[in-house]
Amino acid sequence: DTPKLHIVFTIPCGFPSLTNISTTSLLSIAFANIGASCCKVAIAHIVFAIACGVPSLANLSATSLLSIAFANTGASCCNVAIAHIVFAISCRVPSLTILSTTSLLSIALANTGESCCNVAIAHIVFAIACGFPSLTNLSTTSLLSIALANTGESCCNVAIAHIVFAIACGAPSLTNLSTTSSLSIAFANTGAPCCNVAIAHIVFAISCEFPSITKKSTTSLLSIAFANTGASCCKVAIAHIVFAIACGAPSVAKKSTTSLLSIAFANAGASCCNVAIAHIVFAIACGAPSLTILSQSLSTAPNITFDRTPIRPSA
Repeated sequence: DTPKLHIVFTIPCGFPSLTNISTTSLLSIAFANIGASCCKVAIAHIVFAIACGVPSLANLSATSLLSIAFANTGASCCNVAIAHIVFAISCRVPSLTILSTTSLLSIALANTGESCCNVAIAHIVFAIACGFPSLTNLSTTSLLSIALANTGESCCNVAIAHIVFAIACGAPSLTNLSTTSSLSIAFANTGAPCCNVAIAHIVFAISCEFPSITKKSTTSLLSIAFANTGASCCKVAIAHIVFAIACGAPSVAKKSTTSLLSIAFANAGASCCNVAIAHIVFAIACGAPSLTILSQSLSTAPNITFDRTPIRPSA
């Protein structure tokens, strides 16, 4: 009940008076977080209990907020409360009120750059966007290896893309990526191989509507068995991926998605890059159902040394 909530918060945080805490709305209180871990845990308990209607504060463990099995009721206010707690605890935000409760996807998350903070934000964005029943369905060990159960919703696709890119590329903030259109995101490619792979996974999965980003191998993008659906946006995405990986392009966004035939491919001169360009141009121009169906008709094209060995689908 309310008196218990007052006591739990006041004792660990050392507030001089019980009257400093309002009982009208815990979510709107400007909690003056002193930074003590026991205080953060107490605040988390209170916010979650109030928002989700938990019958007793004793249902929540104070040992580790990140490992708490939050019994998410599915109510929007509960989702927001959980997000506030996980983010504030892991990212050491000085106050829970720095986060807005109106829309988690539009929050300007002040990412501190800590790995645990990145993971926490990823959990929040994915869980909120995809309507997951519990934040504990996601592992904190490795975001890249999580078997993300993509629900197929557009907002969920975008959330997954944000997560994978931010974790793999070490982006300083998830808010550097726009949620309006994943295909038009100006991915700030750091050049790291894991970042290239992450971008490729994102662009292909979003444009081709793959059920899961983890269906694709990260070992070699050139050997991935792309299941081309035949949609133009999917062909363009595949072309972007193959070219960027093979040619070491600094950014996938440097290429236009309007017309692959009119793209001025900056041929790096490497043999693998020449082959990639040949594969792309032929597949797009000839309407091949798959990039693995390649012809030697372009072997005499200027500045192209065509590889006669097609990229074969993996088992």
